[in-house]
Amino acid sequence: MNVIPLFTSEGGVRSRKKDSITLPNPNISNLSSQNLKSNTFSHQSNMASTSNTVPSASSIRNSNLSSLFTHSSAIPSPNPQIAFFLRHCKTDGLCKVGREDEAKQLFEEMKTQGMIPSIISYNSLIHGFCCAGKWEESKRLLDEMLDQGLQPDMVTFNVLIDTLCKEGKVIEAKKLLGVMIESGIVPDLVTYNSLIEGFCMVGDLNSARELFVSMPSKGCEPDVISYNVLINGYSKTLKVEEAMKLYNEMLLVGKRPNVITYDSLLKGIFLAGKVDDAKKLFSVMKAHGIAENSYTYGIFLDGLCKNDCLFEAMKLFTELKSSNFKLEIENLNCLIDGLCKAGKLETAWELFEKLSNEGHEPNVVTYTIMIHGFCREGQVDKANVLIQKMEANGCTPDIITYNTLMRGFYESNKLEEVVQLLHRMAQKDVSPDAITCSIVVDMLSKDEKYQECLHLLPRFPIQKGVDKHLLMTH
Repeated sequence: MNVIPLFTSEGGVRSRKKDSITLPNPNISNLSSQNLKSNTFSHQSNMASTSNTVPSASSIRNSNLSSLFTHSSAIPSPNPQIAFFLRHCKTDGLCKVGREDEAKQLFEEMKTQGMIPSIISYNSLIHGFCCAGKWEESKRLLDEMLDQGLQPDMVTFNVLIDTLCKEGKVIEAKKLLGVMIESGIVPDLVTYNSLIEGFCMVGDLNSARELFVSMPSKGCEPDVISYNVLINGYSKTLKVEEAMKLYNEMLLVGKRPNVITYDSLLKGIFLAGKVDDAKKLFSVMKAHGIAENSYTYGIFLDGLCKNDCLFEAMKLFTELKSSNFKLEIENLNCLIDGLCKAGKLETAWELFEKLSNEGHEPNVVTYTIMIHGFCREGQVDKANVLIQKMEANGCTPDIITYNTLMRGFYESNKLEEVVQLLHRMAQKDVSPDAITCSIVVDMLSKDEKYQECLHLLPRFPIQKGVDKHLLMTH
């Protein structure tokens, strides 16, 4: 008898009889849109036949589920199948809005009422727990599903492969691909795109490329998403020539690049310092009728600023304002950061002060950029005033903000302010990271007289990933 391995609850593998698997091919993004004929739940007792019309899944999902399901047992229906299906829709809906624990509770209630869940119901829950990062619960549900004699289908495998890839466990994901194929299920675009993206995320572009190239021979032609994922992988690792080859291949095979394609390419080209090439590609993008958005302009503004093209960045910013193009705060952050790093602190501050009047609320990144700008110029007192203004305006500083100001105090030999800032962090329950500890160690090592203030440092709880010997305790 042929045996196919699947996961055990301990993260290893378990066995399934190969000759017992006959699988459908539902789509991963539409777990609850199966027709009622799919028997979302079956009932242990014989159900009387009825002439009532069964509503479609889409009409049920578009209704107000919260009012329909105040209590699962209060569904008035002469047809038990409809009631069971409606309960499944609620379970699936709860998973989709991040309430997977409530969905699991409802799922267990349905089982106690004599309903036997189908593969579709298990897929909904497994997908919900995977999206919530609760991998162990997903594996437990998979084991339970297998114990019930239910057969994994396309959705089950795709959800698990996608989750493994997002957690960086690409080797395990590829092994599961093998199990999937042995089970008689042909991988689809969702499967391959998840795996390609997973390998790109861990920096294994060779394996990503191999999968991409193998797709046609497996009966699965790469789509625009497949190309975009690999182009993005090459662009992030500065392999711009490889990314452009894929882009040209897209054009040759009739796959129309979209705004995501161009955004990935522009980021890579700017990272490689090829500003002229980025400008040419931007012109091609517009010539092809691809509508640029605020994210695209953010990439362009940031790329120009980081490549010392501040004049062009300001010119583009002025043109966008005059054409009433709606910029996001992230776009303005790029520009303010560029101005600060170019030593144009006054211009950056003027732009910062106008933000609220022009409908843009500074966020934690905006404030941190300006605080860093002041610290770079030795104006730490202004930086300290700004962090207080930041808190007064309801914007909470994060550890990066505190580290930025702390570094400014340290470089200005303001020991007392460093200690005060550390106490403020402790009061706000902001734990130090390795950079915080490094600043304090540098300060204590700078001069022996500073070590006299060691007893003034606050206590912080030990944090995972931070060397306990570096934490300020006494």
